[in-house]
Amino acid sequence: RGHTAELVAALTAKEPQNRPSALDTTQCAFFTVLRAVNREETRECALGLCGSDRILLKNGIECGCSDFACAECLKARVECSIRQHQEGNEDKVTCTKNQCTFEDRDLARLLPATVFVKYLDSRRQLFEKRLVGENQELIRRAVEE
Repeated sequence: RGHTAELVAALTAKEPQNRPSALDTTQCAFFTVLRAVNREETRECALGLCGSDRILLKNGIECGCSDFACAECLKARVECSIRQHQEGNEDKVTCTKNQCTFEDRDLARLLPATVFVKYLDSRRQLFEKRLVGENQELIRRAVEE
């Protein structure tokens, strides 16, 4: 049985003396888990542009290797990535260790919509430029043969 079922069963026991007191109820597993879920966890921003010591976990994202980036620093990193795309360089938004990238779904959740759309558009334009270059090379080879 789960924690909720156990609590309900205890609170609805037929014999009143078998029911937990209010104090006992607050100490049961159901409320222990609930407190843990609602706890305000914080992290230190690995990008460090914000100057903040601790950021609420809900105000940032973690990458695959557990680097945490706050929304403010991540926005600056994405804007840098957009500039790299415009210069023709592939630059996905990576963690500080450059071992992994932040997922688009996480960026979409955290970034302002205008910034995220601009980021996706810059990636699309870079991809299209590469395709044009590859197609031109294929055509050149075909003509030479």
